[in-house]
Amino acid sequence: MKKIVIGIDVGISTTKIVGIDASGMVISPIRIKATDPITSLYGAFGKYLHDNRIALDEVEHVMLTGVGAAYIDERIYGLPTSKSEEFVADFDLNVLHIIGGGSLNQYLNQFTANSCGVTVLAGPQEGTAIGNIMLQAKASGLVKDIWEMRQIIANSLELKKFEPQNKEAWNEAYEKFLKVKG
Repeated sequence: MKKIVIGIDVGISTTKIVGIDASGMVISPIRIKATDPITSLYGAFGKYLHDNRIALDEVEHVMLTGVGAAYIDERIYGLPTSKSEEFVADFDLNVLHIIGGGSLNQYLNQFTANSCGVTVLAGPQEGTAIGNIMLQAKASGLVKDIWEMRQIIANSLELKKFEPQNKEAWNEAYEKFLKVKG
């Protein structure tokens, strides 16, 4: 019986899932869109197992990451399940870049700037597509390296800037949270 580790990036609007077998071979990544992260997670997981003819007892472990993973506090279908934190930095941040669909939510971007106490740069919405185009340009010899790719992207897109507001109120709320949390 094969043993597979499943990795699931649970987003708010899109969930990405991939399996890796014991030999390190990647098994058919897929992407599922849904408006509810729980539905998206379980829908993606079921579809992934079905499409790849993987039995539940062949799954050794499930690894979760992404914003939507915060909604999951139990084992997925009774399988060993772990979370990998995306937002942990062991250094000070001065600027936080938000890319993808979430970058369109001005309220969320301002909330993030306020709660984290850092400048937020929002955009581009289609980071994956832009990265794909840049890799194709590199493969075609149109750009020489990642630094040139980054410069083209920076010169081509307008990012929206959000500065922290009401820092004292946010710090007080955080202190209250820490007391309640214990």
